[in-house]
Amino acid sequence: MFRPILVISFLFVFFLCSHTAVAQLHPACPDESYFTVKGDNGVGYGWYNDATCIVANSEEKYPECPDTSYFTVIGGDGVRYGWYNDATCIVANSEEKYPECPDTSYFTVIGEDDVRYGWFDNKTCLIREVVVDDKPPIITLIGDNPLRLEVDTMYEDPGVEAIDNIDGDLTSLVVIDGVVDTLFVNNYTITYSVSDDAGNRAESTRTVIVQAAPRQPLTNTEIAETVESRVAQIRFPLDFSIMSPTFNSIDSDIVEVTYSYNQDRPGFVRIGGTVVALVNKMTGEVLKMELSQ
Repeated sequence: MFRPILVISFLFVFFLCSHTAVAQLHPACPDESYFTVKGDNGVGYGWYNDATCIVANSEEKYPECPDTSYFTVIGGDGVRYGWYNDATCIVANSEEKYPECPDTSYFTVIGEDDVRYGWFDNKTCLIREVVVDDKPPIITLIGDNPLRLEVDTMYEDPGVEAIDNIDGDLTSLVVIDGVVDTLFVNNYTITYSVSDDAGNRAESTRTVIVQAAPRQPLTNTEIAETVESRVAQIRFPLDFSIMSPTFNSIDSDIVEVTYSYNQDRPGFVRIGGTVVALVNKMTGEVLKMELSQ
């Protein structure tokens, strides 16, 4: 008769002990700062001394993180939690900017705000948006191309401007290659090159033409003397002189010369008349000449 009572008593004691053991499975955390996550049962769990612990008052506020760089995760309550000094902390100003990660390899998680967060130097950092840069810089030449110079003059490079769509102004990084020797008539090539941070290279060239100095046209006095010499050789070898010459340009190279002349020869009658000549004022060549008395 006592056996059923003994069995029931044993089962009751076992049930009580087993539930008491479950309730005491995790020790209490030293304080709420060790809170890590809230379970589905509403209990706040933490991590202390390499073991799970229960946060006695999971509703209590956690200490504030020193700054936003300690941000680790956004809780289900929308609060941003961090990890500082081996304990949970709350990020006070979630709108504050975080430092930029050195590169995308530190990427950890995409936040609910679609921002990419990383972890560097024990702090949260922002992953910079990855931009594929496949466009080379644009080099714009300043000054003429081709550039013309007279022989034996000084050459000074007019310069260029280099702009990149990502890196901005790269003008100071442009490399200039080539030599211009103005002592010699020749065509020379100057090469300008520059690369952006992504390694895209741009190149442009300028042609420099060193040419002989143009001949200067003869002065009116020189033209008149040329015509006088020509007439004297043909018709009046002695004592020939011109008077009151006039000059009329036919085009950029040809000038018409008109003047009267006299010849005084001992023992001869004084002779006079008019000369009209077409002369190339660049070369001094007499193209046409008419004499009348």
